[in-house]
Amino acid sequence: GIHSPHQLSMSSYLRNLHVVSSGLNEYANQLKQECRGLNLIGDDIWIWDRRFFECNCNGIKLKETGKFSDPDAGHYVKKTGDYSVLTGTGYTDTGFVDRSWGLPVYWDAVGANKNDNTIFRDTVIEGMKSFEKRPAFILSDAGPDSHESNKLVLGYGIIPVIAARSNSIGDIIKTEEGDCFRGEYIPREYHRILDRIYDLRTIIERKNSNEVVGYNRSEMPTRGIGWAKCFVYISNITALLTGLTAYKVGRNDLIRAPSAFRKLSV
Repeated sequence: GIHSPHQLSMSSYLRNLHVVSSGLNEYANQLKQECRGLNLIGDDIWIWDRRFFECNCNGIKLKETGKFSDPDAGHYVKKTGDYSVLTGTGYTDTGFVDRSWGLPVYWDAVGANKNDNTIFRDTVIEGMKSFEKRPAFILSDAGPDSHESNKLVLGYGIIPVIAARSNSIGDIIKTEEGDCFRGEYIPREYHRILDRIYDLRTIIERKNSNEVVGYNRSEMPTRGIGWAKCFVYISNITALLTGLTAYKVGRNDLIRAPSAFRKLSV
């Protein structure tokens, strides 16, 4: 193996991790720019969701500190059915995908213990800093439903199509499919087609499923928010590379196929 006379300190470790993260960010921006040039990212509708992934942590807090062995991680609890609950310790991959081909346009990693409203609003604020071009719509499930979330999106000149909880009060629109929305934030001309617009949410659900089933990205082998961000960057860069490769070989049907280019003979 390679031997070095230098001892790795915590400061040099963190410094090198920052260099890696910056390099991934720069490379991702190049890929997104190329995707936009090829019309693989249309920037008309962005869809938000969060995806939980575990870290290399047993989920038990240390007696000495009262924190997990990964102090940046958070405990995640989500009801997934009438009798099932998803729990774990780790992080949340939060971000937007573009509706054109389901490619990611913005992402980040945060502790999984934060609630949907906080994560959604932080993602909107940071995402808007990253791009000059903004979508016409932002879609989301009812997780971040609140007046604050709707007003934040609307403040950027974007129409928020955020599902409202069924017990919400006020100017609530209920569609034929049973979905509810806060009508005061959505222009009247779109009320009749809200079902069709909201159905596009399946795009990000498919993308999240690809992360778990296709790329096996449900658990990172390391600890720390720095590595969590790198983990999320690598996942989304892989999705962009898959889309670009499929387009360049004339196979648009494989743009969202996570296993399309695993076996290549050169």
